[in-house]
Amino acid sequence: MDFVEKLTIAVIALLGVGLLGSIVIGFTGLHYETSRGEHTGYITAVEKTGVFFKTGRAYLKTDTQSSQEDAYCVVDEKVYQQLQELSVNRKNVSVKYFSWLSLGVKNCEGEDAVIYEVI
Repeated sequence: MDFVEKLTIAVIALLGVGLLGSIVIGFTGLHYETSRGEHTGYITAVEKTGVFFKTGRAYLKTDTQSSQEDAYCVVDEKVYQQLQELSVNRKNVSVKYFSWLSLGVKNCEGEDAVIYEVI
């Protein structure tokens, strides 16, 4: 086997590994934290959606009269249940959230941040 054949095989192997890595990261996410914050407002709704993976989502409005509603991903079942109770009570609440470099389709469905604590 000459040098060109070896180089071709090496390039194909690297491309295959890179493609597989991209698929895995797109599916499971790259959980490198990029930001943290806190949001205070009213939980207007919580839901679980998904065909293969049920992912939690919470909607939060800063003010009940506001038309802007932010959607957050919820991966912790305990936090999801707290938010569900708060959506019924309509009480002002503060939540802490973080963002990952890539959430992945397994955990979330396009939200920018994940709620990890209810204050």
